[in-house]
This record gives sequence, structure tokens and C-alpha cells, in this order.
Amino acid sequence: MPKVKKPAWEHFDIIGNHKNPHPHVRCKYCPKYFRRAVPQRMQTHLDKCEVAPDDAKSQNNTNNIHSDNVEQIVEKVLQILNNSHSFGYSYQQNINGYYGADQFPFISYQ
Repeated sequence: MPKVKKPAWEHFDIIGNHKNPHPHVRCKYCPKYFRRAVPQRMQTHLDKCEVAPDDAKSQNNTNNIHSDNVEQIVEKVLQILNNSHSFGYSYQQNINGYYGADQFPFISYQ
């Protein structure tokens, strides 16, 4: 029984041998070229491709502005937590005193 191809294949042109399970492919929307087609890598490219249509992108794609902001906030919090031992306060007091409670509304200050 033949394998069912993943949806990512619809957005790539096969170049060369069609019988090869991992042929050379090119994105239909940009010049990106893969020498060995692997559906997971192809989908990762589509998720990042600026000119690919929304229907080509994963439904659970996290490559958006909101997730980038959350990552930056978490990185700042982790930096503060790692350096907090030198201040002699609790983690929450350091965060509140350094950035202010309004900077991190998702952290409860009890």
C-alpha cells in the first residue's frame, strides 16, 4: 500500500525523479530548494516562508509576534531569577522592584 503524502507536498514542485521517496523539491512560493525532501523540514520552511499563503502554514504555528514577545519576557525573567541571589531579596521582590509589577502582570505577587 502506498504511503499517503503529507499536506506540505502540495506546496512544493518535485524536481527530477518522481519515484525517489525523497526527491529534490522547490517551494512554489520562493526559491527555497531541498536536495532531499523531508515533509517535516518542508513544513518548517512553509511556516517561516513570508510569501507562502496562510493555508500552507501549520495550524499550531507559533512563529508570530505574540510568541516572540512572550519568549523575550520569559528570557528577562530567567535572567533576573539567575541574578537574584546577589540582591538578597526573594525572586518576586526583585522582579517587582526592578521592572515594576505592571511589567509582568502574569506573575502573582503574594
